[in-house]
Amino acid sequence: MLGARLLLVAGVFAGPVAATAAENHCLSRAEQRAKISEHKLMRLSKAMHEVKLRVSGEVVSARLCEQGGELVYLLTVLAHDGKVARETVDAVNGAIVGEH
Repeated sequence: MLGARLLLVAGVFAGPVAATAAENHCLSRAEQRAKISEHKLMRLSKAMHEVKLRVSGEVVSARLCEQGGELVYLLTVLAHDGKVARETVDAVNGAIVGEH
């Protein structure tokens, strides 16, 4: 009985996660080069600088992804206090559009 309940709960939470994963697609190196040649994207270093102004620390991971039809950088920052922050930056205009 407990196993059936756990499966039901897991199924309820898996649906939205699967839908979100389908909407978000991180680009391979070849896809990144193609997107950069098609669009005027801001440099990753500028996006990293914008995030460092908001969260003092070191960027430990950066990905270029499509999210809701827009190109964004997903940056993971290890703050000086040891906390991990995840920021989403618009890859075209550099605006911080949220945490992930």
